[in-house]
Amino acid sequence: MRATPPPPQVPVIMGVGGSFDVLAGFIKRAPRWAQSLGLEWFWRLLMEPRKLGKRYLTTNSEFIWLAGREIVARRLGRPPATQGHERRGP
Repeated sequence: MRATPPPPQVPVIMGVGGSFDVLAGFIKRAPRWAQSLGLEWFWRLLMEPRKLGKRYLTTNSEFIWLAGREIVARRLGRPPATQGHERRGP
């Protein structure tokens, strides 16, 4: 979604991830306890580690780094980062 800018007439773009696979019945939904704790992503990782492992490791660790950096900057009284996403590569 980030690589392609939205058409001018589209106000919102929403990623649905694996929702279509779940709705179509190809993949079982996580148990209710995982859903209620917000761990459905973790359940999917356990069910499909080869498919999701690298993706979750890189994107989640990048998010934690950026969010942590932002939290530290705010606690030190620095203004929040104004630059966009700093991801390198394709």
